[in-house]
Amino acid sequence: MSLALRARAELERRRRGITSTTLAYSPLPGPQTRALESQAFETLYGGQAGGGKSVLLLILARLQARRAVLFRRSYPELEDSLISVAKEMYGDLNRYNQGRHEWTFGDQKISFRHIEDDKRVERYRSSAWDTACFDELTTFTRTQYIYLFSRVRTSIPGQRLRIVATTNPGGEGHFWVMERWGAWLDPSHPNPAQDGEIRWYRPISGKEIETGPDDPLALSRTFIRARLEDNPFISPEYLRQLEALPEPYRTQLKEGIWTTSVSGDEWRVFPAPWVALAQERWKRGSGGSDHPEYLGVDVARGGQDRTVLTALSGLRFTQEEHPGSTTPNGPEVAILCSQKSPGRIVLDVVGVGASVYDSLIRTRADVLPFIAQALPQWEGLDYEDRAKILRFADLRAAAHWHLRELLDPDSGIPLELPPDPELTSELLAIHWRPTSRGIRVESKDEINPRIGRSPDKADSLVYAAWPMGQDEGRSSSWGQALSG
Repeated sequence: MSLALRARAELERRRRGITSTTLAYSPLPGPQTRALESQAFETLYGGQAGGGKSVLLLILARLQARRAVLFRRSYPELEDSLISVAKEMYGDLNRYNQGRHEWTFGDQKISFRHIEDDKRVERYRSSAWDTACFDELTTFTRTQYIYLFSRVRTSIPGQRLRIVATTNPGGEGHFWVMERWGAWLDPSHPNPAQDGEIRWYRPISGKEIETGPDDPLALSRTFIRARLEDNPFISPEYLRQLEALPEPYRTQLKEGIWTTSVSGDEWRVFPAPWVALAQERWKRGSGGSDHPEYLGVDVARGGQDRTVLTALSGLRFTQEEHPGSTTPNGPEVAILCSQKSPGRIVLDVVGVGASVYDSLIRTRADVLPFIAQALPQWEGLDYEDRAKILRFADLRAAAHWHLRELLDPDSGIPLELPPDPELTSELLAIHWRPTSRGIRVESKDEINPRIGRSPDKADSLVYAAWPMGQDEGRSSSWGQALSG
């Protein structure tokens, strides 16, 4: 009996309630089973979060493939998701080669691989699999997917070839995935396809053209929508976590909507209404203290740049700027910082800030170096968002998100931001996006062309807020805000 027929027989046994001894999980009725049984060469399965996507790929590889590969963008993601679940599903760990990340069942081999960047796809130049699976496809680039697409081949007569990918909306690859499956995902598509409907495509003169099943050079494709309600094992806690996500991420994952923009105003790190509320509080505020607990410092890099100092006293931020010409070297800036803050100083130490840091630590220990590309940690521990579900690509993203959560009206923390038009424009210019490594926030170099200057005031503000709440034992006013 062929492997494909054995797979169909296994599915039938499961429908009749006959327990298999080779697989711990059964495919769920509905979309998951439809995806397994689809005859399309290329299947995209997904939509809403929690639809059993990773489990589908592991069942598919075990029941229908001779040589299967399952991809995630990074090895930590691979280990935390597919590999850990495979150990539960596939049973006998003696069949798993930890070093090679491969399971072997007789003549069947299931491999787990990752692709960190476009150049690394070259390592699979001579590989051949009859089944290729991509978990969270929007974390991959089009280049990676198309290259590996060509590695799906076999010399075994009668062995089916197929590609199955799973994903939710959002992520780095949102637009190319939406374009490739536009007939199913884009409501404005001129020839929309039904969920599960099979279409045929072939490249002609560098463009992909829809043809039909009689075209010998065309390959078939479909999309099958996964929904939360199709998975009876979803916990109430998971639903609460989805509700805690920021918009438009929440809508994308919970509702499976692809047409939400990933580049518009909804992806601002700091929503305009939140900034306006904090600025109104500043106008009504008491004026703060002359002895701030925290000072955030963004050091001038020459030319038109400014050295910006943001002081945080209680819940009130104040800022002052100094032309680069008046802060020509590290010792001069260090003196200025010490005069302004008896408390902790958070300092950007990349580039010219390193000299300031070296000068400061000669006379005081209470200086926190800020390195934007460092690990997203606080005091050596991994930083977590308020809901404890988001990850962050680097320290820059984590610190910006920390300030975002403090400004959120639901936080109950009445921060006061100075109503400075320059600061406002900088804060509103900063965008975020989900990536395979976690939330990423735009760099200064990406923001500069849009506003015509470096966002020094916004960055200095982020630095000043970074210890807030995480360092609450140092600030009695912060502790009172929490308790109040």
